Amino acid sequence: MKLKELNDIKQKCYDLENDLENERNKVEFYENQRRKEDQVVKDLIAIKYDIPFTDNIQLQVTTVEKYLKILNFSGKTSSH
Repeated sequence: MKLKELNDIKQKCYDLENDLENERNKVEFYENQRRKEDQVVKDLIAIKYDIPFTDNIQLQVTTVEKYLKILNFSGKTSSH
């Protein structure tokens, strides 16, 4: 194999590793955003319905969906 071909393969491998890392970072960012959105919804519902706040607050699916509709997130479901 020629040295240039070997260097090209190494460069492509390096580029793919960088692309993979960038995609992992994007996934992590969007997962963090989703967790933050979930927490905001929980906080708003806790405020609206005067629910004592705990880290383990469990809300019924219908309550969450009803509140999302009030907030104009009608396309969302409780699993989003």
